[in-house]
Amino acid sequence: MGRSCYNNIMENIVERVLKENCTKQDVFFVFPTQTAADLWSDKIIQISSVTAIASERFIAWDDFKGTAVRGKEQNRRAIPSSVRKFFAQTIIRQNAGEPFLKNVIPVAYASSANNFSNYISSLLPSLAMWKKYFDKSSSKADEVDEDLQEIYNRYKAFLDKHSLFDPAWETPPFESNGKKYYIFFPEILSDYIEYKEILSSSKDITIVSLPEESESDRPPVSFFSNSRQEIKNVALYLKKIHAEKNIPWNKMAVSIPDMENYRPYVERDFDLYEIPYVLRDGLALSSYGAGAFFSQLKDCLQNNFSFESLKTLLLNNRLPWLEKELNEALIDFGRENNCICSFDEKGCEVDVWLKSFEKNPQEEHLKRYYKMLKEKISNIVRAKSFSEVRKFYFELRDKIFDKSKFSPISNAVIGRCISELGNLIDLEDEFADCLPSDPYSFFTSALAEKKYLAQTEDRGVQ
Repeated sequence: MGRSCYNNIMENIVERVLKENCTKQDVFFVFPTQTAADLWSDKIIQISSVTAIASERFIAWDDFKGTAVRGKEQNRRAIPSSVRKFFAQTIIRQNAGEPFLKNVIPVAYASSANNFSNYISSLLPSLAMWKKYFDKSSSKADEVDEDLQEIYNRYKAFLDKHSLFDPAWETPPFESNGKKYYIFFPEILSDYIEYKEILSSSKDITIVSLPEESESDRPPVSFFSNSRQEIKNVALYLKKIHAEKNIPWNKMAVSIPDMENYRPYVERDFDLYEIPYVLRDGLALSSYGAGAFFSQLKDCLQNNFSFESLKTLLLNNRLPWLEKELNEALIDFGRENNCICSFDEKGCEVDVWLKSFEKNPQEEHLKRYYKMLKEKISNIVRAKSFSEVRKFYFELRDKIFDKSKFSPISNAVIGRCISELGNLIDLEDEFADCLPSDPYSFFTSALAEKKYLAQTEDRGVQ
């Protein structure tokens, strides 16, 4: 790993572009991350004549793709990422009935290929580029090409039917609706190649890149034997420039390429050297205790309310349980009566909990509580639509939670989860022909992919 030192060349380029265009209200600035966009929206007020500037003019690349990229056919809208996955799951279901794919999904796995949905979904944006180069070539189609052609045809028909377009499929000209965009350093973005042709052809798009450097112009780079040594060195460097150059902590930012693995080390060293910091990398909604609640419901049903799955759910202390004592009593009952898992008896599945309650008639109240949990959880996980998921969730919530005692973070996370569910519900009527066969599993998968960053008033290195 290496750390580049402060780069005056980059600073001058960004400052120059911002100063020249910040007073033009139709100009928008696109940065690789929202952190960079926010910091520069603050900085421009300090280094230019403007006293205020609209924050919505400083946007991240991902927001730009979703809201600004439009092609020639303005009556169409960009396909939502969730709908791409709807389509991928539809392809898999159709292929399971009568296989038409030979290589992308091997025929032997056609009937059990649900796990291929993310893979199929990831192929879709690149299919237009594949077709363009394949049509120009004189090579004979093999099984992979035949599969890609079939998926391409079906996806194109799907887009046409629903008046959608895939931004990665668009060709020039780019329609900007009177807005002008400066995109800073897009070469570092993993998916820029998909948009390069349509963006570079537009007079309303200006790509801002670093100039070609000679050997003498290159900034110094420090090399380290391991990442932990590098993080320590960065912490000491920040502490030094804060003390010597009086740079405020909240005017510094550190970009970390693999936050998931390096996060504990960053937190340890910044705490050790008393550097205030704000983590701007969100966690998956399902990583929070309150967000994990939804996958825990699914685990309970999938494992036939085994002791372990029910214990994990009921001892989730991030949630304000209405009957916390009953939760603990139920777990104690299961432990004492060996309610490990359900079992099969003469071809019939036996619920080990109900079997144990038959032998303990004095626990009638606990039995009713367990049966209520089982019924409500089964309803929500087996829901036939996203609307039903929300309906059954509220029924379950009113039975098991004290809504007035949610912590601020748990309340925010649960609210965001239900907001994501609402987004899926909004798609139900329009895309009724391709909805997933298991809405609840689709919902919990979406929570595992959607990152959430809790708002904070703390200030420090970002």
